[in-house]
Amino acid sequence: MQTSRDNLACSSKTILKTLMVTLIGNFGRRRVRALIDDGAQSSYILKSLAEDMKLITVGQEEMVHILFGGVRSAPIQHNEYKIKLQDAAGNHSVQLTVMDKQKICEDLPRLPRGPWIKILKNHGIWLSDVGGGSPEIELLIGADMLPIILTNRPVVHLDDSIVAIETVLGWTVMGKPKQENSHKKQSTVYSVLDMFVSNASNEQLWDLESIGIRDPAANKTKQETDDSAKEHFLSTVRRLEDGRYSVSLPWINGRPNIPDNRKAVEKRLNSTTRKLKLQGNLHNYGQLFKSWEAEGNIEEVNENEINSPSHYLPHRAVLKPGSLTTPIRPVFHASYKDLRTPSLNECLEKGPNLLELIPSILLKFRMKKIGLIGDI
Repeated sequence: MQTSRDNLACSSKTILKTLMVTLIGNFGRRRVRALIDDGAQSSYILKSLAEDMKLITVGQEEMVHILFGGVRSAPIQHNEYKIKLQDAAGNHSVQLTVMDKQKICEDLPRLPRGPWIKILKNHGIWLSDVGGGSPEIELLIGADMLPIILTNRPVVHLDDSIVAIETVLGWTVMGKPKQENSHKKQSTVYSVLDMFVSNASNEQLWDLESIGIRDPAANKTKQETDDSAKEHFLSTVRRLEDGRYSVSLPWINGRPNIPDNRKAVEKRLNSTTRKLKLQGNLHNYGQLFKSWEAEGNIEEVNENEINSPSHYLPHRAVLKPGSLTTPIRPVFHASYKDLRTPSLNECLEKGPNLLELIPSILLKFRMKKIGLIGDI
């Protein structure tokens, strides 16, 4: 019998580290909501979830739980499981050891949408557990499994009270949003609305910046970064003799060294090859690459000419059975990273977000009777 210290109290006033992950079982997959709790010595899974997923028990443990305030529970028998978790995007997976528990904690609200979402976006951070509601916590990752999922990337301070933390299962945030002077803040928001919105154009109303949601300091930094990326593009773009265009990669200043990931990508390639063989699409997929080589779009590289280290992009096949032109095509995964190493996308500037132009384009379509679009 062991003793375990658990901190299972949940608060709606403080943002706790939650994630949406995929639990992979022997008989299927399931999206579950997980809570990361540094104060818990052990990791747990809802007993009902383990039964629904038909997880195989690998052992049993009798434990006495010491809860917040020093309250001790009677000895409790737990089933132990080895589980496999995957991040929301399906890029990375880890194996953890957990024990079953009837209830993990009470309702825990998701991270509400707020000004920090824009700041996260500027840092290239996306959260998997955002929005309304309080879905049940079905998985608790304690201090025993925490070193397995944490990366070596430093925390990102959204302000002086909230930080973002990267794990191999995705990003999460923690902290306590500021609540003081709420009446004064509300009055300030109203004055901003009166000052900007009353004289705003229809196009400006689509922009959240016009109602003061966007952080001016963050805007300035983002604008400077976008301008630099655009200037880099204009200064390095050139036209080749065959009519195609070439441009240098916009590397981020102070970026980490991109890893030599050949072995990891070869494993992905072998997995893709096996899948294509089972589907009977390996020949068609290979013919597509051969046609690209014949057209001069790609070329074979002699291994003796490769400078070390080199970075490789994994790819997978996307099937469109109804398409006459591209029934099968490869999609290259520039966000792929091996364990805690950076991906190619994390080392490159993204440049201006052209999606922000969409509201303006849509509004222009309402000005005249006929609109023309084209696929370039």
